[in-house]
Amino acid sequence: MLLRLGFWWGSCSVVTLQAEEIWVVVHPQNPLTQLEAQQVADLFLGRSQLFPNGQRAEVIEQRRDSRVREAFFLALDDMPLAYVNAYWARLQFSGRVRPPQALEDSLEVVEVVANNPAAVGYIATSLPQSLLATIKPVLRLNQ
Repeated sequence: MLLRLGFWWGSCSVVTLQAEEIWVVVHPQNPLTQLEAQQVADLFLGRSQLFPNGQRAEVIEQRRDSRVREAFFLALDDMPLAYVNAYWARLQFSGRVRPPQALEDSLEVVEVVANNPAAVGYIATSLPQSLLATIKPVLRLNQ
């Protein structure tokens, strides 16, 4: 098992997941082959609504308290979930940006991304290989 500690404003956040990768994934017909971590952060933090090629991106999140979501933001930019949730609360309060659609788990994300060429999401790679073959990874994050 992998144990990762994150500290933010004096609070301690502990995420324990099996050692696995988290993939940022798109539809197989999306022309992108790779995204940089900063581009992914911009999409998932509402700073951009477009892929680098100018196409509109439909960002798909996992539920707010998901272990995969927490591991994703820690691996992406060492951001604790408390920070991410506070960030989105500020954006919602200001009325500038609405948070992305949140699904229950990685399985639901795969189903949506596999059927929507504009979708981008993140998943835990513990899913069956047959499901992983229906989507295209564009960034692999190690925990």
